[in-house]
Amino acid sequence: TDPLYLAWDAQLLSASPNLEAGFDFSSLFGGSKRLIQTAFWMGGEGSHTPLHTDIDAPNLHAVVYGKKNILLFPPQATRLLYPSDVYEWTTVFSSIDIRNPDLLRYPKLHQAIGYEGEIGAGDMIYIPSGWWHTLTCLEPTISVNAWQLRISLLWSPNIYRALFYQCLHHMGLYRRGRCTCHGHGDLRKHLGWDP
Repeated sequence: TDPLYLAWDAQLLSASPNLEAGFDFSSLFGGSKRLIQTAFWMGGEGSHTPLHTDIDAPNLHAVVYGKKNILLFPPQATRLLYPSDVYEWTTVFSSIDIRNPDLLRYPKLHQAIGYEGEIGAGDMIYIPSGWWHTLTCLEPTISVNAWQLRISLLWSPNIYRALFYQCLHHMGLYRRGRCTCHGHGDLRKHLGWDP
């Protein structure tokens, strides 16, 4: 298996009008293209996104080619999923390697009730704001997703907190070196998942 997972932001889609038109999520989010952030994902069998939650942005995830396993937990399970202190803008990662959970280290995990399923080419799943999720490629897979950046974000204390920490982080005053954007940026190493 190849654990390599590649991601590109909306610039990949916008580079080609035909490609961008093929992945227009605006009708699913109320018709406004301006408030949608898209991403393109490609991974080999076994590649995955660690368990995480995205701050205040509902997510549509569509599989174009291949097949993925998805595991979801509701926001109420947050205290059972051990949020990590590793910094990434608008994302909170769990400390748990959900592929190989250590129940001695994270004993509350067994109380968390999750929802698991499989999505394949042509399938799309809606991930509500605040829901924890992890996706694993069961075979080589290409996916596209879109986050809805709602106007209600302007009144969200979470987004202002995230902006404040983003400023501190880039000034070197908050979790610099314990992040996914500076230094090695490897979440697995930060959390001790790899030997």
